Amino acid sequence: MYVPGIRLPEGLSQPRQRLTLVSVLTGTFSSDTHPPGYYVLMWAWTKCFGAGIWSIRIPAALLGLGCVPLLLWLGLLLRQPAAAWIGAALLAVNGHHVFWSRTARMFSLTCFLGLLATVLLLYLLRTKRSNRPLAVAYVVVLLLGLSAHVFFWLVLGTHGLWILWNEWSNSQSMPSAFRLQILAFILGSPLLAFSAYQSGTFVAPLSNAVGVYAREFVQFAFVLPLQGFSTGLYLPSGPFPPIDDTHVPGWHIAFLLLSLVLLFAGVLALSQKQRQEVLRTFDDGPSAKIWVTAASLAMLAILAFVFVARRILGSSAHGTLRTTEAMSIMPFLVTALAIVLERCWGRFRGEGPRLGMFAGGQGLIVMLALVPFAILLAASGLTPMLNARGMMFLDPYLLLVLAVGFISVFSKNRWVGIVLILLLALVHIDGLREYRPMATDPTDYQSLVKELSAKYRQDDIVFVQPGLWTTPFLYYMTPDRYRLVGDNYRHINQKYADSRVWVIVSYHQALSDDMRSALQNRHLVASLKAAHAEALLYSPESGSR
Repeated sequence: MYVPGIRLPEGLSQPRQRLTLVSVLTGTFSSDTHPPGYYVLMWAWTKCFGAGIWSIRIPAALLGLGCVPLLLWLGLLLRQPAAAWIGAALLAVNGHHVFWSRTARMFSLTCFLGLLATVLLLYLLRTKRSNRPLAVAYVVVLLLGLSAHVFFWLVLGTHGLWILWNEWSNSQSMPSAFRLQILAFILGSPLLAFSAYQSGTFVAPLSNAVGVYAREFVQFAFVLPLQGFSTGLYLPSGPFPPIDDTHVPGWHIAFLLLSLVLLFAGVLALSQKQRQEVLRTFDDGPSAKIWVTAASLAMLAILAFVFVARRILGSSAHGTLRTTEAMSIMPFLVTALAIVLERCWGRFRGEGPRLGMFAGGQGLIVMLALVPFAILLAASGLTPMLNARGMMFLDPYLLLVLAVGFISVFSKNRWVGIVLILLLALVHIDGLREYRPMATDPTDYQSLVKELSAKYRQDDIVFVQPGLWTTPFLYYMTPDRYRLVGDNYRHINQKYADSRVWVIVSYHQALSDDMRSALQNRHLVASLKAAHAEALLYSPESGSR
C-alpha cells in the first residue's frame, strides 16, 4: 500500500494517497522509515503501467530474476565457474528470494544493486587503465542502492573496508576506487540525515533474536521460512505466530551443522586461491576539490530539507528534525577525515600483498557474506535491527561461498557430493513448498470485500477505522462504489438513519468508542468473515435485514 499511484480515499488511509512526485517524497519522509528511491522509481512505473496488483509486483520480480545472472557473472569474474552456476541455481530456487521478489517492496532492488555494484567494483580493479564511465556507473549504482534501503550502507562500507584491507600496504597513494567510495558516501550522506528524521515514525517490528537469525541465515539464506512479526511471513489460515518462531525440528539442527561445514569449506577454499588474485588500482579518481564540492551540495540538501520540513510542520516539528539539522555538518566532517586519510595513506605502508580470508577478489565475497551480517547482529544487541527481508541483499554472497564449499567437498569425495546434491534439492523443494502459501499479511482483504460486494446496497454505509491495518481494504473498496466513513460516525449515523451500516474489523480489533456510540440505535444482523477480518452489518432497529 506504500507503492505510489494507488488511489486512496483522503483521510482514511495510512499511508496517504501518493499520486504526485511531491507527495511521494513528503509521504515517505513523514510516514516511512525507508529512503525514497524505490518509491520514486515506482511512481514513474505506475504512471506508465498503472497500479494493478500484477503491475506493482512486476518490477520486484524482474529485479529478483535479474539477480540470478548477476550472481553468475560475479562468480565467473572470480574464476569460479562451477560455483557460479551452482550459486546462481541456489538463488533461483531459494524460497526466501522468490517470495520477496514477488512482493511489491524494495528488497529485490537492493539485492540487484548490491550485486551490480560489486561486479562494477571488480571490473574497476581489473581494467588496464582508468575508466571514467565505469567509475561514474559505480558511484551511481551505489547512490541508487543507498536511496533504496538503509542497510545498503553496509555494502558501501564493506567495499571500502575491503579496499583498505587489500591496498593500504600496496598503494603509495589512495586508490581511485576508495576515492569513489568516499565520494558516494559524501553524496549519499543526506540520506543518513533524512533517516534520522524518519526514526520518529512507525517502525515495522524488528528483532534482536541474534541466535535465531544467525541460524536461519547460515542455512542457505533463510531457505526455510521463519514465521513471525519481524520476518513478515504469515500463513493466511493460521494463527498469529510469536515475534520470532524459535521452535526448531531436529533435522534443522543437522542441516545447520551441514551448512556450517560448507561455509567453513567455502571460506577455506577461497582463502587458498587468493594468492593468484591480481588487482589493479589507479591513483586518480575524485580529488579533494570534488569532495568539497560534493559536501557543499550535500549540506545544502540537508538544510533545504530542514527548511521545508519546518515550514510544513511549524511548531509541531519534533526532536528528530533537530538531529537532522545537526547532521548538516556531516558531509564536511567526512570530507575532512578523507583528506587527512589521503595525506597519511603512505606513512604506514608495508611490503607485499595483504593475505588472509578477506584478501583479493574472493575475499570481497567472503567479506560481503559475513561482515555486514556480523555488524547487524552486533547492532541488534543495542536495539532490534533484524528482519529477514531486509537482509536479502546478503543472500547471493553467502550462497556463492556455500557453493564453493560444496565444490570443495565434492572434489574430495564424489559420493558425499552426490548425497549432498540430493539433500539440498529436497531442502530447497521443501522450502519453495513452505513459502508458497505464505503472505506478508494474514488478513484476506480481497475475499472479504468480494463477499461484501455481493451483499452491498447502493444506500449502505461502510465504517472504517483509519489505520495501517485497514488500509489494504481500501485498495478493493473504491470510493466511487462504496460510501466510506472514517470519522464523525455519530453525525453520519444520524444523517443516514435509515441506511444499513457495514463495519470493517481486522485483526480482531475492538470497535472504537465513537463507533460504538454511533451504532447504539442499530443492531447486528449479519457478519461476513475471512481470515483475520470481519464485516459486521448493522441495521436500524425499525429496519429489516
